[in-house]
Amino acid sequence: MSTLPSAVHVLVADDQPDILRSAQLLFKSEGIACTTCETPKAVLSQLKKQHFDIVLLDLNYQKDTTSGTEGLELIQAIRKEHDTLPIVVMTAWATIDIAVNTMKVGASDFISKPWDVERLLSIVKTQVALSRALLRQNQLEGENRVLRADNKSDLIFASAAMQNIRQSFEQISASDACVLITGENGTGKTQLARLCHDLSHRANKPFIAVNMGALSASVFESEIFGHEKGAFTGANSQRIGRFELADGGTLFLDEIANLPEKQQATLLRLLESGEFERVGSSTTRRANVRIICATNDNLLQAVANGKFRQDLYYRIATVPVQIPPLRERTEDISLLADFFLEKFGKKYHKSDLQIHETARSLMANYAWPGNVRELQHCMERAALLTNTTMIEAMQLGLTENMAQVTSSPSKACQLDGLTLAEVEYHMLDAALIKYLRKPDQAAKALGISRSALYRKLAKHGFDMS
Repeated sequence: MSTLPSAVHVLVADDQPDILRSAQLLFKSEGIACTTCETPKAVLSQLKKQHFDIVLLDLNYQKDTTSGTEGLELIQAIRKEHDTLPIVVMTAWATIDIAVNTMKVGASDFISKPWDVERLLSIVKTQVALSRALLRQNQLEGENRVLRADNKSDLIFASAAMQNIRQSFEQISASDACVLITGENGTGKTQLARLCHDLSHRANKPFIAVNMGALSASVFESEIFGHEKGAFTGANSQRIGRFELADGGTLFLDEIANLPEKQQATLLRLLESGEFERVGSSTTRRANVRIICATNDNLLQAVANGKFRQDLYYRIATVPVQIPPLRERTEDISLLADFFLEKFGKKYHKSDLQIHETARSLMANYAWPGNVRELQHCMERAALLTNTTMIEAMQLGLTENMAQVTSSPSKACQLDGLTLAEVEYHMLDAALIKYLRKPDQAAKALGISRSALYRKLAKHGFDMS
């Protein structure tokens, strides 16, 4: 017989002690963990306590009963909590009608008692393999939903400050210490988090990013922990949460300062134990996840003001990293400008674009209040508007009064000929420039909530790190 999946745990339910002993001996000889129960109530209790890969259950638990009603009700009860758990029915009263009825209420397979050992082990192997394949499929779908990046970080830098940060990440690469990255908006916190992941021993595992500012309190648990089918209105299928998706890898929690107090307590418990329950399930699960957080706020001040839990702060700030603003690392400006210009040159089918020395000098002396993000948009505009291969200083738009530009829609962008999506993009861009490092004010000026602002920024590809 082919090898069974590794680390399998079977739950066997039957009212006959000799059947349970036989199952224990059989599975022990195959290196399979086996837990036994004699009643439906005990089965449901065990499923709440721990995770099982498959359940083998009898249909009848009372003497002189052959209707199978107890078993059918037990299958239905299990299915309410465990959408994908394999359930194999075993009974001495095997008929076509019974088999059909068990399948209708959610059984995965059927075997007669006394069982054929080879067939029983084959069913267990097949059902566990199918279940794990389904789980992996759900994980992959979840990873696609959150746009997991498989490429290595493209963070560009040459400054001593950034080199020191990279060296720090290399020094802690073998550890799972929590990292807190702080810095102004647009400094590249997300890219730096990716670099930290890429340099760690988890580099070949998932990197899952969550913008906490975009999560409302009502969806927090569903997004982070996942949910079961039917857990709430609209939960039409099982969903793997971000924490579980990051199992073995890194979970990046951006804008961590925006987490409400109730969710701070929930997150603290999660980080301390690594245990969680999906919404709509009482089964405790575990995941091995390394946490990286980021914020542009002063968390210590938030702790002092009672807005952020002190115990959570010390839990996430084992290794604090402060990213200097772009104006304090001028060595990186030209490198980043060349990188972005090449990127947008390809996007707009303009090859061999170059930056004139006077333009480079202007960029080196500009304060870059929007940091790397502002530089990125500056180079995109220059690449889009230039009619030659040379980017001149005047094409950068850095000498204009940015406040005047953003205060007048007619100056910020010409609406004629633009699609609704393009108008929305320009309004977001103008608001972010006008209200630097003040997302609440930007959202208020646009007439939307902060979480809606973050969702629209993500939709249009803005990087707020």
